[in-house]
Amino acid sequence: MNYSLILIDMQKYFAAANNRRVQLGCRQAIYQAIADNAPIILVEYKGYGGTIRSLTDVISRLKYRRKFVVRKYDNDGADEIFDAIEKNKLPCKKLRLGGINTDCCVLETVFGLVNRYKLKNNIEVIANACGSEHSHADGLYELRQSGVKIIK
Repeated sequence: MNYSLILIDMQKYFAAANNRRVQLGCRQAIYQAIADNAPIILVEYKGYGGTIRSLTDVISRLKYRRKFVVRKYDNDGADEIFDAIEKNKLPCKKLRLGGINTDCCVLETVFGLVNRYKLKNNIEVIANACGSEHSHADGLYELRQSGVKIIK
């Protein structure tokens, strides 16, 4: 498969990142990406620590080298993600996204990728690998309304 997995703000500081369902969905996405030899981009909100260990330990334990960490400074991490894709020559024909908060950071990042980089048809949001402190359902609804593909 030719895609990049992007996990947004899965940092201990954020309550939704500590949700077991979200962590399980992210771990499953990581295992699938590793099986597919797809790059994994961990997006971290600067100043809030690193990605939670339950995710980074999977990558480390399997000695997977196609992991990239980008730091963002606001809710929309599209520019940082796109810079990492270009700099490292990563696939962008398909981007699979998960993380938190579905109705804020995931949503704004997806909209940034769609509006600035014209990647609407390239994006799949993994519903089971997303969560929110506010309204996960509203975030998924807005993403669906924008035409982005939602997968489980």
